[in-house]
Amino acid sequence: MECTIDVTDILIIVYGVSRGFDGLLRSLRCSNFPFDKQDLTIELRQDSTRSCSRFDLCVHAVLFHRAALEQAEWEACEPIVERLSPKPTVTQVKLQVARKPQYYINNVVYIMLGITILSLSTFVLEPDDIGGRLGNTFTLLLTSVAFKFVIGDALPKVTYSTEMDSFLIINMMFLFLMAVFVCIITIIDRFQEASIGGQKPNYQQQAVWALFAFIVLVVINGSWVFRVRKLNSTKRTPAVELIKGKTWYRCDYGNPYFMTAPTEEAGNKKPNVTATGLIVPNKGAAFLKATGIDLVRSV
Repeated sequence: MECTIDVTDILIIVYGVSRGFDGLLRSLRCSNFPFDKQDLTIELRQDSTRSCSRFDLCVHAVLFHRAALEQAEWEACEPIVERLSPKPTVTQVKLQVARKPQYYINNVVYIMLGITILSLSTFVLEPDDIGGRLGNTFTLLLTSVAFKFVIGDALPKVTYSTEMDSFLIINMMFLFLMAVFVCIITIIDRFQEASIGGQKPNYQQQAVWALFAFIVLVVINGSWVFRVRKLNSTKRTPAVELIKGKTWYRCDYGNPYFMTAPTEEAGNKKPNVTATGLIVPNKGAAFLKATGIDLVRSV
């Protein structure tokens, strides 16, 4: 007795569950931290030459559990499905995630920027009080160094500089240069006082020095902000939006031809072919809806 099965009518479901992205986030390129976006790639491959000639490997849908979307540090975006050469055997699913930078902006950027701005208070002190001016600048410099050690555990431990490292370094360098600048303007003031003969401190000139230091501070931090905004302008897929009371979220990519749409004519099983695979409206949506799985997007 023989039993014949048409392999074109077989739907194989590959299923995996993860409560978050931690397992995929172990080796990342963090040069844009904390404004980085990551592609977490899962590659599906048919290694058997026998199966390659009988099966066309394409992704039907990617499902997210709500727990995977409610990450404190990461925002999940809609995945990208790519069929690589040779197309029947290799398919990549790129789970795009973007880091939420607001925590680092509130707790690192604003505080460090405040410490740096306080260094301008040096020019409020008397011009001839060189000890007080240098003491104020050195205190803020040591505060910034201690602050960097405190937040060290929250920063990636990598051998290259991240965007956050660049921000901290340029502000610490500004504090260091402020100490050098105070010494230079003190020498200039004393030289002018000696050449003119006992002239009182020129407070108008001190205001000019303070304005110059403020412009330098705005330029170096403004350039960093401009670079960060350029990073955030890079294209990415839309984020998966959470809906109250919904547990599962589904993105459709390629439906088998036997999951035909209700609006199709009877007997019409010809699929629509796009770059992501075999795609038709989903007749199986009623079954998936019964399981509590909600459609995020169908392409």
